[in-house]
Amino acid sequence: MSPIIKIAEAKPLLERSFFQCLLENININSIMLDTQYRVHPSLIDFPSKVLYDGSLKTGIKPEQRPIPQEIKFINKQIPLILQKVELIFQTIQTLLPRRQPNLSPIDIGVVTLYTRQVKELVEKLSSIKVPKRVEIRTVDGFQGREKI
Repeated sequence: MSPIIKIAEAKPLLERSFFQCLLENININSIMLDTQYRVHPSLIDFPSKVLYDGSLKTGIKPEQRPIPQEIKFINKQIPLILQKVELIFQTIQTLLPRRQPNLSPIDIGVVTLYTRQVKELVEKLSSIKVPKRVEIRTVDGFQGREKI
C-alpha cells in the first residue's frame, strides 16, 4: 500500500515504493508472484481486488484451511483480557492435530498486545501439555517473523 502523503511536493517522490523505483531504474526482469498458499481462499478476494487489480490467486482449496465454525460470546462479568484468553485457548484446541490433522502445534502462533495474556495462555496451555510447542508472544516478540 502506498503511504498517505499530505505534502504535495513530496508526492512524486513517495507515491512509489523504493522497490518499484529500483525495478524501474535498473535493467532487470521481474515477475509478480501471483499465487498465495497460506490463507483461506475467501480471505484473498478483497486484497486481490484492492491491492493487486484482481491478479492475486490462491493455490489451495478451502478444505485445506478450514475456518472454525464455533461462535463465541463475551461475558461482561469477567474481565475482557481473561475472556480473550479463554477464546484463544478454545481456538487453539480446535486447531490442534486431533481436530486439524495437517496442522502441527509448532505451526500455531498467538500474537497478543499484553504480557499478561501471554502468561495466562502459557499457564492454561500447560494443562493440555503443549505450552512449548504453541508459540505465544506479544507483538514485539513476533515482530519480523511469521507463522502459518
